[in-house]
Formats: sequence, structure tokens, C-alpha cells
Amino acid sequence: GTWVVQAAVRAQGAEVWAAEAAAALEGSVQELARCGNGNHVVQAVLTAAPVQALGGVLREIAGDVVGLGQHRYGCRIVQTALCASSEVANLVVAGWWSLARHEFGHHVVEMLIKAHPGLAAGVAADVVGEVPSIVHGRTMDASLAWVLEKLMPLSPAIVDATATACACLPVSDLQPLAETGHGSALMRAMLVHCREPETAGRALLALPRPRRVQKRLRRQLGKFAKDVLADARLAQVWCT
Repeated sequence: GTWVVQAAVRAQGAEVWAAEAAAALEGSVQELARCGNGNHVVQAVLTAAPVQALGGVLREIAGDVVGLGQHRYGCRIVQTALCASSEVANLVVAGWWSLARHEFGHHVVEMLIKAHPGLAAGVAADVVGEVPSIVHGRTMDASLAWVLEKLMPLSPAIVDATATACACLPVSDLQPLAETGHGSALMRAMLVHCREPETAGRALLALPRPRRVQKRLRRQLGKFAKDVLADARLAQVWCT
């Protein structure tokens, strides 16, 4: 049945029907948002109904942004809602720390960064002081690492703080971090956006087991060694 409802509200010229569906959802949004099938209906209504018809639905979502954002299915609803509602987006900003550390909630913060870079700048300002505690080696929180990576284009201060933190880590902590998806993504973003990449780049190139480093980071380090450090031998080690 959910497929039929989704198709109906998304049909061309179905704005009136979508608005009626939004009204019908009021009082059940929290339950549907946590349902493996029902969440798709709520998403369809949020994207198809006129914004002025979504007041009741958005109010229910705003009533538990963090709780929904930390739910397997509810996080999808909050991501869609924050694109349509500045109130929901501001509530995500208020609860960003709880969301950013959660396995599902970090997706909500990443959507905030993408959809509302102006609001995300406030989050970035708060994150700078937390970077040393986030980048602490093999026990790095994966969810926070993904958020930090997405914030880097918005904040040179985060990039510099991450570079400093990575350069200060012992190789015994840096190596396993470079072998993870989240750790390598963070390091790639750092190298791309860093204003003075030599210090952090040299620290990463000193890793003793290049073959075990994630492939995309390994290739980027090989390019870094060739183009920035002009070291053909080191570039060959990392590119092969």
C-alpha cells in the first residue's frame, strides 16, 4: 500500500492530493517515521506537498529532532524535513553534537552541511576546539570523522587543526586510522584543503605499511609525493 500512496502524491498535478495526505498524516508522523515502510510515505509527502501544507507534519518532526535523527529510518525523515523547514534545520544545529556521534544521526548533520552551509558554519566554529579529541588515533569515532570531513571545505581552521592533530599522532595510531574508510576519507580531505600540507603529508608518507592504507588515500599520497615534494622514489612507493 505504501507504494501506491507514494506514487499518488508524486504524480504530476497531485499537489492538492499531497496536501490532503499531509493533513491525514498529522498525529501519526512519529510512528510512521520509525516504520520501515511508513517512512517512505512521510518522505514522499515532504517532497511533494506544498510547504504551506506541511505545518502539522513539520511540527511533529520538530518535536523530536534528535530522537528521530538517531533512528535507522527516522534519520531519513529529518534529512528531508530540514531541507523544507528552517525550524527543523535550527533544531539540528542545536542538537548537532548528539547527532554527529551517532551511527545514523551523523547523516542528518551531513545533510545540514550540504543544504544549509550558512547554519553549518556555526557548527564548524564549535567543532574546531573538539578536533584534537576527535582525531585521537585508532579509537576515532567514525561518525564524527565523516562529519569533520564534510565540514572541511567550510572551515580552514578545522583543516589546520586536523593536520596538526594527525602530525602529532604516533605512527602506531596513524597507521590503523589510515586503513579505515572514515580515517582515510578524513586524511584525503585534509590534504586537499590544507593550506600548508607539507607537515601532515610528510607524517602520512612515513607510515610503515603503505600497502594496507586505503587505496584512494594511497593514490593521493603518491600524487602528493610527486607534485608537492617532488620525490619520485617516494611517489613510486605509494603509487604501486
